[in-house]
Amino acid sequence: MRRMLAIASDAERARKLYDDLLGAGVERRLMHVLAKDKSELKRAGLPEPTLMEEAMVTGEGIALMIANMMGTAPPSPKVREHKDDLDAGKILVLFAVPKDQVDAFEALIRRHGADVPAAQGAA
Repeated sequence: MRRMLAIASDAERARKLYDDLLGAGVERRLMHVLAKDKSELKRAGLPEPTLMEEAMVTGEGIALMIANMMGTAPPSPKVREHKDDLDAGKILVLFAVPKDQVDAFEALIRRHGADVPAAQGAA
């Protein structure tokens, strides 16, 4: 599996991307959506981040340790690298896909007008 990241300009675009990812077979449990303002996620019908996911933004707290041990946390360095995007009101959508489908999912992200960071790390 490969962890991927998409950066959507707003919650509505993130919602459309999220729905298409689900439709393309990405498991809900393998997706994480982060925003500085959680109320935007709620208004768009996106799942709000858990306490563990929020801890990933700052890299602080026991929740981070527990999440990493359980393997349920999004990749913290990737999230921290994009803190400026969160501060600017953008939405991060993190998800995991089979390695042989990365190119297809990058194309799906771009069709939604979302950014795809150059280096997509392996999971």
